[in-house]
Amino acid sequence: MKTLKILSIFVFAIFLVSTVSAFGYIEGAFDDGSMDGSQSITITEGDSINFNYDFISDSSPMTININLHDSSTGEIVIPFVTNQPVTTPCSGLPSWVCYTGQEIIPSNINPGNYELIMFADNIGDSKTLYLTINAIPDITAPIIYLKGYSQITLEIGESYSELGAYAVDDIDGTWDLISENIDSSSVDTEVVGVYTVTYNVQDNVGNNATEVTRTVNVFDPNDVTAPVIHLRGNSQITLEIGESYSELGAYAVDDIDGTWDLISENIDSSSVDTEVVGVYTVTYNVQDNAGNNATEVTRTVNVFDPNDVTAPVITPEDKDNKLTNYYQSNYDEELYLDQFNQKKIVHLEEDVQPIDELTIWQKFIAWLKKVFGFN
Repeated sequence: MKTLKILSIFVFAIFLVSTVSAFGYIEGAFDDGSMDGSQSITITEGDSINFNYDFISDSSPMTININLHDSSTGEIVIPFVTNQPVTTPCSGLPSWVCYTGQEIIPSNINPGNYELIMFADNIGDSKTLYLTINAIPDITAPIIYLKGYSQITLEIGESYSELGAYAVDDIDGTWDLISENIDSSSVDTEVVGVYTVTYNVQDNVGNNATEVTRTVNVFDPNDVTAPVIHLRGNSQITLEIGESYSELGAYAVDDIDGTWDLISENIDSSSVDTEVVGVYTVTYNVQDNAGNNATEVTRTVNVFDPNDVTAPVITPEDKDNKLTNYYQSNYDEELYLDQFNQKKIVHLEEDVQPIDELTIWQKFIAWLKKVFGFN
Protein backbone atom coordinates (compact mmCIF):
# COMPACT_ATOMS: atom_id res chain seq x y z
CA MET A 1 0.00 0.00 0.00
CA LYS A 2 2.85 2.39 0.90
CA THR A 3 4.64 1.47 -2.30
CA LEU A 4 1.49 2.25 -4.33
CA LYS A 5 1.20 5.69 -2.68
CA ILE A 6 4.79 6.61 -3.52
CA LEU A 7 4.28 5.45 -7.09
CA SER A 8 1.14 7.63 -7.40
CA ILE A 9 3.02 10.75 -6.19
CA PHE A 10 5.85 10.08 -8.69
CA VAL A 11 3.38 9.73 -11.59
CA PHE A 12 1.61 12.98 -10.52
CA ALA A 13 4.96 14.84 -10.43
CA ILE A 14 5.80 13.69 -13.93
CA PHE A 15 2.36 14.91 -15.04
CA LEU A 16 2.94 18.33 -13.49
CA VAL A 17 6.35 18.70 -15.12
CA SER A 18 4.94 17.71 -18.49
CA THR A 19 2.12 20.27 -18.29
CA VAL A 20 4.09 23.30 -16.98
CA SER A 21 4.90 25.76 -19.87
CA ALA A 22 8.42 26.96 -20.64
CA PHE A 23 9.77 29.88 -18.67
CA GLY A 24 10.90 33.17 -20.22
CA TYR A 25 10.14 36.86 -20.54
CA ILE A 26 9.77 39.70 -23.05
CA GLU A 27 11.01 43.27 -22.64
CA GLY A 28 10.45 46.25 -24.89
CA ALA A 29 11.21 49.92 -24.58
CA PHE A 30 11.01 53.12 -26.65
CA ASP A 31 13.91 55.54 -26.99
CA ASP A 32 13.12 57.29 -23.73
CA GLY A 33 13.18 54.03 -21.77
CA SER A 34 9.42 53.64 -21.20
CA MET A 35 8.43 49.97 -21.09
CA ASP A 36 5.25 47.98 -21.47
CA GLY A 37 2.95 50.92 -20.94
CA SER A 38 1.23 53.75 -22.73
CA GLN A 39 3.13 56.52 -24.42
CA SER A 40 2.09 59.56 -26.46
CA ILE A 41 4.68 60.68 -28.98
CA THR A 42 4.62 63.74 -31.22
CA ILE A 43 6.49 62.82 -34.35
CA THR A 44 7.59 65.26 -37.04
CA GLU A 45 7.50 64.26 -40.67
CA GLY A 46 10.91 62.86 -41.54
CA ASP A 47 11.59 61.79 -37.96
CA SER A 48 11.06 58.26 -36.58
CA ILE A 49 10.41 56.30 -33.37
CA ASN A 50 12.80 53.59 -32.25
CA PHE A 51 11.96 50.75 -29.86
CA ASN A 52 14.23 48.01 -28.52
CA TYR A 53 13.20 44.55 -27.42
CA ASP A 54 14.54 41.36 -25.81
CA PHE A 55 13.09 37.83 -25.85
CA ILE A 56 14.55 35.28 -23.40
CA SER A 57 13.36 31.69 -23.04
CA ASP A 58 14.62 28.58 -21.26
CA SER A 59 13.64 26.38 -24.22
CA SER A 60 14.57 26.15 -27.88
CA PRO A 61 13.53 26.87 -30.56
CA MET A 62 11.45 30.00 -29.99
CA THR A 63 9.10 31.54 -32.56
CA ILE A 64 8.27 35.24 -32.10
CA ASN A 65 5.99 37.85 -33.61
CA ILE A 66 6.25 41.65 -33.39
CA ASN A 67 3.49 43.62 -35.09
CA LEU A 68 2.11 47.15 -34.93
CA HIS A 69 -1.70 47.11 -34.75
CA ASP A 70 -4.28 49.83 -35.25
CA SER A 71 -6.05 50.01 -31.87
CA SER A 72 -9.43 50.84 -33.36
CA THR A 73 -9.53 48.07 -36.00
CA GLY A 74 -6.99 45.54 -34.71
CA GLU A 75 -5.49 45.49 -38.19
CA ILE A 76 -1.75 44.93 -38.49
CA VAL A 77 -0.28 48.16 -39.81
CA ILE A 78 3.37 47.07 -39.84
CA PRO A 79 4.47 43.43 -39.47
CA PHE A 80 7.97 43.98 -38.10
CA VAL A 81 8.71 40.32 -37.32
CA THR A 82 6.31 37.45 -38.08
CA ASN A 83 6.97 33.79 -37.19
CA GLN A 84 10.67 34.39 -36.68
CA PRO A 85 12.36 31.15 -35.48
CA VAL A 86 15.13 31.80 -32.94
CA THR A 87 17.70 29.28 -31.69
CA THR A 88 20.49 31.66 -30.59
CA PRO A 89 21.92 30.67 -27.17
CA CYS A 90 22.07 33.38 -24.55
CA SER A 91 25.52 34.43 -23.48
CA GLY A 92 26.38 32.68 -20.20
CA LEU A 93 23.13 30.68 -20.36
CA PRO A 94 23.81 27.88 -22.82
CA SER A 95 20.42 26.23 -22.30
CA TRP A 96 18.53 29.47 -22.87
CA VAL A 97 17.55 31.23 -26.12
CA CYS A 98 17.82 34.99 -26.68
CA TYR A 99 16.55 37.37 -29.37
CA THR A 100 17.42 41.07 -29.25
CA GLY A 101 16.69 43.74 -31.80
CA GLN A 102 15.49 47.23 -32.67
CA GLU A 103 12.75 48.37 -35.01
CA ILE A 104 11.82 51.81 -36.35
CA ILE A 105 8.31 53.21 -36.64
CA PRO A 106 8.57 55.43 -39.74
CA SER A 107 7.40 59.02 -39.91
CA ASN A 108 4.92 58.42 -42.73
CA ILE A 109 2.57 56.52 -40.45
CA ASN A 110 -0.82 58.19 -39.94
CA PRO A 111 -1.55 59.88 -36.61
CA GLY A 112 -3.60 57.71 -34.26
CA ASN A 113 -3.56 55.07 -31.52
CA TYR A 114 -1.51 51.92 -31.96
CA GLU A 115 -0.55 48.74 -30.10
CA LEU A 116 2.89 47.26 -30.46
CA ILE A 117 2.27 43.56 -29.65
CA MET A 118 5.25 41.26 -29.03
CA PHE A 119 4.51 37.51 -28.71
CA ALA A 120 6.64 34.37 -28.22
CA ASP A 121 4.79 31.10 -28.87
CA ASN A 122 6.79 28.81 -26.62
CA ILE A 123 6.59 31.18 -23.66
CA GLY A 124 2.86 31.60 -24.08
CA ASP A 125 3.19 35.24 -23.09
CA SER A 126 3.00 38.59 -24.83
CA LYS A 127 3.80 42.19 -24.10
CA THR A 128 1.97 45.16 -25.52
CA LEU A 129 3.27 48.72 -25.82
CA TYR A 130 0.47 51.22 -26.36
CA LEU A 131 1.44 54.14 -28.53
CA THR A 132 -0.36 57.36 -29.49
CA ILE A 133 1.25 59.06 -32.46
CA ASN A 134 0.71 62.75 -33.22
CA ALA A 135 2.08 63.93 -36.56
CA ILE A 136 3.50 67.36 -37.39
CA PRO A 137 4.45 68.10 -41.01
CA ASP A 138 8.07 69.08 -41.60
CA ILE A 139 8.04 72.41 -43.44
CA THR A 140 11.46 73.66 -42.37
CA ALA A 141 14.13 73.53 -45.05
CA PRO A 142 17.77 72.78 -44.25
CA ILE A 143 20.35 75.59 -44.20
CA ILE A 144 23.58 75.42 -46.18
CA TYR A 145 26.85 76.66 -44.70
CA LEU A 146 29.95 77.15 -46.82
CA LYS A 147 33.32 75.87 -45.71
CA GLY A 148 35.78 78.66 -46.38
CA TYR A 149 35.09 82.09 -47.85
CA SER A 150 32.17 83.01 -50.08
CA GLN A 151 34.60 84.86 -52.38
CA ILE A 152 37.90 83.42 -53.59
CA THR A 153 40.47 85.24 -55.74
CA LEU A 154 42.96 83.28 -57.85
CA GLU A 155 45.66 84.27 -60.30
CA ILE A 156 45.21 82.97 -63.80
CA GLY A 157 46.60 79.44 -64.05
CA GLU A 158 46.30 78.76 -60.32
CA SER A 159 44.37 75.60 -59.37
CA TYR A 160 40.93 75.75 -57.75
CA SER A 161 40.29 73.52 -54.71
CA GLU A 162 36.64 73.04 -53.75
CA LEU A 163 36.27 73.61 -49.99
CA GLY A 164 32.77 72.12 -49.78
CA ALA A 165 29.77 72.91 -47.59
CA TYR A 166 27.45 71.27 -45.09
CA ALA A 167 23.72 71.37 -44.36
CA VAL A 168 21.87 71.58 -41.05
CA ASP A 169 18.25 70.43 -40.71
CA ASP A 170 16.02 70.50 -37.63
CA ILE A 171 14.95 66.89 -38.23
CA ASP A 172 17.65 65.24 -40.31
CA GLY A 173 20.60 66.74 -38.45
CA THR A 174 23.89 67.82 -40.04
CA TRP A 175 25.60 66.34 -43.08
CA ASP A 176 28.27 67.22 -45.62
CA LEU A 177 27.15 68.10 -49.11
CA ILE A 178 28.40 65.70 -51.75
CA SER A 179 29.40 66.36 -55.36
CA GLU A 180 25.84 66.05 -56.65
CA ASN A 181 24.88 69.03 -54.46
CA ILE A 182 27.81 71.19 -55.61
CA ASP A 183 28.24 72.58 -59.13
CA SER A 184 31.73 73.96 -59.69
CA SER A 185 31.92 72.90 -63.33
CA SER A 186 32.07 76.47 -64.66
CA VAL A 187 35.33 77.41 -62.92
CA ASP A 188 38.17 77.71 -65.46
CA THR A 189 41.30 79.14 -63.89
CA GLU A 190 42.99 79.32 -67.29
CA VAL A 191 40.63 82.11 -68.36
CA VAL A 192 40.21 85.46 -66.59
CA GLY A 193 36.67 85.88 -65.31
CA VAL A 194 34.24 85.72 -62.41
CA TYR A 195 32.78 82.26 -61.81
CA THR A 196 29.96 81.09 -59.55
CA VAL A 197 29.88 77.79 -57.66
CA THR A 198 26.37 76.77 -56.56
CA TYR A 199 25.34 74.64 -53.57
CA ASN A 200 21.86 73.18 -53.06
CA VAL A 201 20.25 70.30 -51.19
CA GLN A 202 16.90 69.08 -49.85
CA ASP A 203 15.95 67.22 -46.70
CA ASN A 204 14.40 63.77 -46.53
CA VAL A 205 10.86 65.07 -47.10
CA GLY A 206 11.78 67.27 -50.03
CA ASN A 207 12.19 70.73 -48.46
CA ASN A 208 14.69 72.60 -50.64
CA ALA A 209 17.37 74.69 -48.97
CA THR A 210 17.99 78.23 -50.21
CA GLU A 211 20.73 77.95 -52.81
CA VAL A 212 24.11 79.27 -51.71
CA THR A 213 26.86 80.49 -54.03
CA ARG A 214 30.59 81.03 -53.89
CA THR A 215 32.31 83.50 -56.24
CA VAL A 216 35.67 82.58 -57.76
CA ASN A 217 37.50 85.55 -59.30
CA VAL A 218 40.31 84.63 -61.70
CA PHE A 219 42.51 87.64 -62.55
CA ASP A 220 45.65 88.51 -64.44
CA PRO A 221 48.20 90.22 -62.12
CA ASN A 222 49.65 92.04 -65.14
CA ASP A 223 46.35 93.83 -65.79
CA VAL A 224 46.69 97.43 -64.53
CA THR A 225 44.29 99.19 -66.93
CA ALA A 226 40.89 100.20 -65.57
CA PRO A 227 37.71 99.64 -67.59
CA VAL A 228 35.80 102.54 -69.15
CA ILE A 229 32.08 103.06 -68.52
CA HIS A 230 29.79 104.08 -71.39
CA LEU A 231 26.24 105.30 -70.75
CA ARG A 232 23.29 104.05 -72.76
CA GLY A 233 21.18 107.06 -73.66
CA ASN A 234 21.83 110.71 -72.84
CA SER A 235 23.83 111.88 -69.86
CA GLN A 236 20.99 114.33 -69.06
CA ILE A 237 17.33 113.34 -68.92
CA THR A 238 14.36 115.66 -68.33
CA LEU A 239 11.09 114.27 -66.94
CA GLU A 240 7.78 115.80 -65.97
CA ILE A 241 6.81 115.38 -62.35
CA GLY A 242 5.04 112.04 -61.88
CA GLU A 243 6.57 110.51 -64.99
CA SER A 244 8.34 107.20 -64.42
CA TYR A 245 12.10 106.92 -64.64
CA SER A 246 13.45 104.09 -66.76
CA GLU A 247 17.10 103.27 -66.17
CA LEU A 248 18.79 102.99 -69.56
CA GLY A 249 21.86 101.29 -68.15
CA ALA A 250 25.49 101.35 -69.11
CA TYR A 251 28.28 99.03 -70.15
CA ALA A 252 31.98 98.75 -69.43
CA VAL A 253 34.86 98.07 -71.79
CA ASP A 254 38.12 96.61 -70.52
CA ASP A 255 41.27 95.76 -72.45
CA ILE A 256 41.48 92.33 -70.80
CA ASP A 257 37.98 91.41 -69.66
CA GLY A 258 36.17 92.70 -72.74
CA THR A 259 32.74 94.31 -72.71
CA TRP A 260 29.93 93.68 -70.25
CA ASP A 261 26.69 95.25 -69.08
CA LEU A 262 26.66 96.93 -65.71
CA ILE A 263 24.25 95.31 -63.27
CA SER A 264 22.17 96.86 -60.49
CA GLU A 265 25.00 96.68 -57.95
CA ASN A 266 27.06 98.97 -60.23
CA ILE A 267 24.27 101.53 -60.73
CA ASP A 268 22.89 103.76 -57.98
CA SER A 269 19.63 105.39 -59.06
CA SER A 270 18.05 105.28 -55.59
CA SER A 271 17.93 109.07 -55.23
CA VAL A 272 15.65 109.67 -58.22
CA ASP A 273 12.15 110.64 -57.05
CA THR A 274 9.96 111.70 -59.96
CA GLU A 275 7.21 112.75 -57.55
CA VAL A 276 9.34 115.66 -56.35
CA VAL A 277 10.72 118.47 -58.53
CA GLY A 278 14.50 118.50 -58.44
CA VAL A 279 17.78 117.58 -60.10
CA TYR A 280 19.01 114.04 -59.35
CA THR A 281 22.26 112.26 -60.09
CA VAL A 282 22.60 108.58 -61.05
CA THR A 283 26.07 107.13 -60.52
CA TYR A 284 27.77 104.27 -62.35
CA ASN A 285 30.90 102.49 -61.19
CA VAL A 286 32.59 99.14 -61.71
CA GLN A 287 35.93 97.36 -61.47
CA ASP A 288 37.52 94.73 -63.66
CA ASN A 289 38.55 91.25 -62.59
CA ALA A 290 41.96 92.53 -61.54
CA GLY A 291 40.39 95.08 -59.18
CA ASN A 292 41.02 98.17 -61.33
CA ASN A 293 38.30 100.75 -60.63
CA ALA A 294 36.72 102.61 -63.53
CA THR A 295 36.26 106.38 -63.36
CA GLU A 296 32.77 106.96 -61.98
CA VAL A 297 30.22 108.21 -64.52
CA THR A 298 27.01 110.12 -63.72
CA ARG A 299 23.70 110.85 -65.40
CA THR A 300 21.58 113.89 -64.46
CA VAL A 301 17.81 113.49 -64.15
CA ASN A 302 15.88 116.79 -64.08
CA VAL A 303 12.29 116.52 -62.78
CA PHE A 304 10.15 119.62 -63.49
CA ASP A 305 6.54 120.73 -63.13
CA PRO A 306 5.06 121.81 -66.52
CA ASN A 307 2.34 123.80 -64.73
CA ASP A 308 4.88 126.11 -63.12
CA VAL A 309 5.00 129.09 -65.57
CA THR A 310 5.84 131.91 -63.14
CA ALA A 311 9.39 133.26 -63.37
CA PRO A 312 11.23 134.14 -60.14
CA VAL A 313 11.23 137.82 -59.13
CA ILE A 314 14.15 139.49 -57.34
CA THR A 315 12.87 142.32 -55.12
CA PRO A 316 14.93 145.14 -53.51
CA GLU A 317 16.16 144.18 -50.09
CA ASP A 318 15.29 146.32 -47.05
CA LYS A 319 17.59 149.23 -46.17
CA ASP A 320 19.74 147.31 -43.68
CA ASN A 321 20.58 144.72 -46.32
CA LYS A 322 21.05 146.89 -49.39
CA LEU A 323 24.21 146.40 -51.40
CA THR A 324 26.54 149.37 -51.25
CA ASN A 325 29.79 150.22 -52.95
CA TYR A 326 32.37 152.97 -52.96
CA TYR A 327 30.12 155.25 -55.05
CA GLN A 328 27.95 155.95 -51.99
CA SER A 329 28.14 159.53 -50.71
CA ASN A 330 26.85 161.33 -47.68
CA TYR A 331 23.62 161.63 -49.61
CA ASP A 332 23.15 157.90 -48.86
CA GLU A 333 23.33 156.88 -52.48
CA GLU A 334 23.03 153.04 -52.62
CA LEU A 335 23.12 150.19 -55.08
CA TYR A 336 20.58 147.41 -55.50
CA LEU A 337 19.27 145.06 -58.14
CA ASP A 338 15.84 145.96 -59.37
CA GLN A 339 13.45 143.44 -60.89
CA PHE A 340 15.04 144.07 -64.30
CA ASN A 341 18.52 143.17 -63.00
CA GLN A 342 19.88 146.66 -63.73
CA LYS A 343 22.40 148.27 -61.38
CA LYS A 344 21.45 151.78 -60.26
CA ILE A 345 22.64 154.46 -57.87
CA VAL A 346 19.72 155.45 -55.71
CA HIS A 347 19.39 158.63 -53.70
CA LEU A 348 17.09 158.44 -50.75
CA GLU A 349 14.93 161.08 -52.31
CA GLU A 350 15.45 160.73 -56.03
CA ASP A 351 16.93 158.42 -58.61
CA VAL A 352 20.09 159.33 -60.48
CA GLN A 353 21.70 157.95 -63.57
CA PRO A 354 22.53 154.24 -63.79
CA ILE A 355 26.17 153.55 -62.88
CA ASP A 356 26.91 152.11 -66.29
CA GLU A 357 25.88 155.44 -67.90
CA LEU A 358 28.21 157.69 -65.79
CA THR A 359 31.18 159.24 -67.48
CA ILE A 360 34.68 158.70 -66.20
CA TRP A 361 34.66 162.31 -64.83
CA GLN A 362 31.35 161.66 -63.02
CA LYS A 363 32.73 158.50 -61.48
CA PHE A 364 35.84 160.44 -60.35
CA ILE A 365 33.68 163.17 -58.70
CA ALA A 366 31.67 160.46 -56.93
CA TRP A 367 34.91 158.94 -55.64
CA LEU A 368 36.13 162.35 -54.34
CA LYS A 369 32.84 162.86 -52.54
CA LYS A 370 33.26 159.49 -50.90
CA VAL A 371 36.89 159.99 -49.86
CA PHE A 372 36.94 163.67 -48.86
CA GLY A 373 33.33 164.14 -47.83
CA PHE A 374 32.54 166.74 -50.55
CA ASN A 375 28.92 167.73 -50.92
